[in-house]
Amino acid sequence: GRDRSRSRDRGRDRDRGGDDETKRGNVTALRQAICVGFCNRLAQRLPKHNGFRTLNDNAVLAEVHPSSARPLANEITGLLPEWIVYHELVATTRVFLRNVCAVEAPWVAPVTERLRGVDLKRLSGGRVATRKAREEEARRERAKEAERQRIESGARKNDDKAVEDARARYLA
Repeated sequence: GRDRSRSRDRGRDRDRGGDDETKRGNVTALRQAICVGFCNRLAQRLPKHNGFRTLNDNAVLAEVHPSSARPLANEITGLLPEWIVYHELVATTRVFLRNVCAVEAPWVAPVTERLRGVDLKRLSGGRVATRKAREEEARRERAKEAERQRIESGARKNDDKAVEDARARYLA
């Protein structure tokens, strides 16, 4: 009796497990669902190093906590994935993202596109912003986007002409 029930249990476990390809498909589907469900906790890796910028309203520069980073790093380059979803943002002397999950860029694009036009304050039951507040918010968004593009292009904030002009004003 006892041996028969053990063999049935083993057979059930084997049936539940599936082959490696099915498991990979399940993990991929789960990661994609996490990307959609936790879109407010997306972070994008900065070019050429392992710093991340969160995509929420108060964008923060952070790094992945060492306990979460090792399994995600590329063995050859040492770089982490371009996109991650984080569960926890921890601020010590440095800012860390903990309990992270790698997500693919093709999954992120449609999610961020849908969220671009959403007024989160209104959606969450907050007050509807006045026209002046919306204009100010739009101005801040344009400035953020311009700064992000400047950083990605590698351009310096103060070029030589701006430095010379400032020096002339100071010495005048």
